[in-house]
Amino acid sequence: MSAPCPNTGARARRLAEFGSWTALAMCLLVGCQSSIKPAKAEFVDRLERPENPEARQQLDLAERDLASGEWKQALSRLEVLCPENAACSRIAILARRAVTLAPQGERPRLRTAVLERIRTEASKTTDKTELASLAFGEALFAGTVREEEQSLRRALELAPNHYYALAKLGECYFGRGELEASRTVLEKAVSLRPDLAEGWLLLAQVAEDRGNYKQAVNHYETYLGLRPLDRRVQLEYARLLAQKLRDGKRAEATLAKLRQEDPSNLEVGLDLGFALYLQGRHRDAERLYHEMLERWPREPRLLLSLGNLYFGALDEPVKALQTYRWMLAQRSGDDLLAMLGQALFVPARIRQIEEQLQKGGKAAPAPPKSLSDLMTTWSGRSS
Repeated sequence: MSAPCPNTGARARRLAEFGSWTALAMCLLVGCQSSIKPAKAEFVDRLERPENPEARQQLDLAERDLASGEWKQALSRLEVLCPENAACSRIAILARRAVTLAPQGERPRLRTAVLERIRTEASKTTDKTELASLAFGEALFAGTVREEEQSLRRALELAPNHYYALAKLGECYFGRGELEASRTVLEKAVSLRPDLAEGWLLLAQVAEDRGNYKQAVNHYETYLGLRPLDRRVQLEYARLLAQKLRDGKRAEATLAKLRQEDPSNLEVGLDLGFALYLQGRHRDAERLYHEMLERWPREPRLLLSLGNLYFGALDEPVKALQTYRWMLAQRSGDDLLAMLGQALFVPARIRQIEEQLQKGGKAAPAPPKSLSDLMTTWSGRSS
């Protein structure tokens, strides 16, 4: 979940270009951060839902269309809604989602058409909230980072409390590594709209990148309270607990639920095994890995995890030896961890175990020729 780190030269040029706006935004936001209150209900209504009940129903139907992949139908509904509901930023957000769902070859044409519609509507109004939401819509469809930030800057000049624009600006800062600026803008966004799930998720990612792992956990939990069905973020949250805070018990609670819902997810199973290991439940981790190998008998990362468990925590060198040998016989694919394991420490560990067995007067078993051979090794105790 870490954002790519921009190169120093490019970052310096961007700071020179946007630095004055960043500095101004930071001064304004820091100065009033403690006094920020939630946005007024009237303002929230204008940004999130049309005034007309029938239009609200059409907006909800467009969202359902997108959930079922019907992006064309959704765009048709949104196009009809736009002229009378220019202040409603949800229209632009859903339109962006619809264009993303369209075939790649059609996206440039659709993006251009949406931008033209937004600019046409902007030319017809002097209402600041409408103009701010339309500028935010332009940012969602901008072709460059520069255009995106210019549109967001314009939106916030017109409506400083436009929390959607603030959240998007925070995402821009995060993308170029300005974590403190990102945090400040995002905190204002969620102060204005505490139910802004995307803002909490970005804050979690910012805190994680800054090394504030406990704060990141809190932000993830707030996000998941708003979006409890987001399995991808549940996995990120559990990984943060396990890998950074070494809290295997809390990580297990989430991972066990994810695995129960989808036993075919290899990543979840690997992370659950690590969470069990952190708690000292090494035999439970062993049983889990064995169960997973019935589905993925040649998965290098799974074999590596099991081999490491035998080599270290369980101190069963023969099982480790045979598991490592079987792993080396498999193709690692594109997984970097598995390739490094095969190329570096696994061969060294195999030699170490063989030397230990030789010193103890024990002959190393023949390498396993099949998974059945390997399972025979696992079935007994070794020392």
